[in-house]
Amino acid sequence: MTTTEQAMTTSEQNIVTPAQFQQEITIAQEKAVILKDIVEKQGLYVRVGARKHLRVEGWITLAKGYGYTCKTRSEPLVSDGIYLGAKAYADVIDQDGIIRGGADSYCLRDEKGKEEQTFAQLAGMAQTRAESRAYRELLSWVVILAGYSPTPYEEIQGTALEGKLAKEEPQTEVSQ
Repeated sequence: MTTTEQAMTTSEQNIVTPAQFQQEITIAQEKAVILKDIVEKQGLYVRVGARKHLRVEGWITLAKGYGYTCKTRSEPLVSDGIYLGAKAYADVIDQDGIIRGGADSYCLRDEKGKEEQTFAQLAGMAQTRAESRAYRELLSWVVILAGYSPTPYEEIQGTALEGKLAKEEPQTEVSQ
C-alpha cells in the first residue's frame, strides 16, 4: 500500500457517519440539559440584553463533562519599557494529556478599571479570558443547544459590545 493509499484509508476512517453524528448530538443534548440546570441554579451566566452569556465557571463545568481541562500561561506586554498588560495562552487538554484546542487573550492597562491593577491581576484576567475562549472553540455548539450565547461573558465584559448588546430587547421564550 502506498503512502497516498494509507493516507486516504486513514482519512476515510476519521469520517463521522450520520449515525455517529446523531449519537453525538443526542449525548450533547443530554449534557446541555445538565449544564443548563447547573448554570441556572448557580447563576453562572450574565444576561446582556436578549442573551445569556456563560461565565468562565460555566465553561469549566461543561468542559469537565467532556473530560477537558485547561493549562494556562501568561507573559507581560511591554513596549519601550512601559508595562501595557498581559497576554495569556490556554491549551485545552483531554484526559490523556492530548491538546485538543486552545486560544490566547489579553488584558490591558488601558481597559476601563484596569489602570491600577498589578501584573498578577491582569495576567489572571487574561488567563480567564483565554480559558473561556479556548473552551468556546470546542464546546460552543453544546452551549447553543443549552440555549446560551456562544460568546463567553469575559470576552464582552466592559466593552462597547456589551453596551450594544444590552440595548437588545429580551426575547420571549416559546413554550413547546
